[in-house]
Amino acid sequence: MDKAAFLAEMAELLELDSSALRLEDKLEDLENWNSMAMIGYLALADSASGKKLSPRQIRECETIADLAQLAGIG
Repeated sequence: MDKAAFLAEMAELLELDSSALRLEDKLEDLENWNSMAMIGYLALADSASGKKLSPRQIRECETIADLAQLAGIG
């Protein structure tokens, strides 16, 4: 999965227009970034790269780019 596809998947997960989400967006500024979105992200990371991530690893992320890097996205 490339970064554009990741952004599209994350936008869908966060119920945002795909053009509204950028890699530099801070998670704390995203209204729909919550526990349900974290679960969706865990599933996305697993299907995209086979990585099994912990909630602790996700909580350390500050931006969408951090999530992409954690999931091993390009």
